Amino acid sequence: MWGLSIFGQENEQVKIKEQMSEENLKYSSELFYPYNLRIKFSTLNLKTRLSGTYGEYLTTLFNIEHLYFQGLNYSLGLLTEFDHDFIDEIDFSVESFSLETEFDYKDLNDVGKTARFEIAGYLLKAGVWYHLNPNNWVGVFAGYGQNTLTRKMHGFQDDNIIASNVDENGQLNTSKNTASNYIMEMSYTYILYQRINLSGQYGYFSSSYEISEEDKSAAKDEKNITIKSNLQLWGYYYLFGIGILI
Repeated sequence: MWGLSIFGQENEQVKIKEQMSEENLKYSSELFYPYNLRIKFSTLNLKTRLSGTYGEYLTTLFNIEHLYFQGLNYSLGLLTEFDHDFIDEIDFSVESFSLETEFDYKDLNDVGKTARFEIAGYLLKAGVWYHLNPNNWVGVFAGYGQNTLTRKMHGFQDDNIIASNVDENGQLNTSKNTASNYIMEMSYTYILYQRINLSGQYGYFSSSYEISEEDKSAAKDEKNITIKSNLQLWGYYYLFGIGILI
């Protein structure tokens, strides 16, 4: 009788394990087989350091070393299941973002002005997710894309400041430069009601722009002559977003 009791307990444990496996498989097949689309909207904050010859020029001219951008990020992703010890999902996404920042300075006529920098672009991202449990995921990502930097600054195109050209040259100058951008990112997602995902990301951003000597807000050398320069924006960002799995 004692042997039969143990044998019965073992059978019951086997049945429980099989039932749990079937439930997990059902959860996986309902949500993540063979793929799922994800739409996500996030707030984006980016702190960049000014580097390169144009970055040094801005630092000298305006006494700033960093720019703090804020904006929005939109993402459309495709998740596919991947059976590995440390990889549960592979994630491919296309993202668009827009950022802006402002800082105050004085123009060459000692008049207070506000400069505005804007970054708008897209990213192609790829990464992997590991499921801590069905509701908590962690992931790592890498991405590449392009963006356009728009600089809106008051200033003077003509170094000879005289009464006849102050009004003309003191107008708002808008310049645009396009460059590639690269990111590396760590991400956390919480799955709510099996469809809604709340996420937080922290990553590294890098982009470099070539600025010609004919640019309306070009850098100038020690002789006050416009020169060709480059601006490197690199730094760290974080996002908080909400999305839905389809």
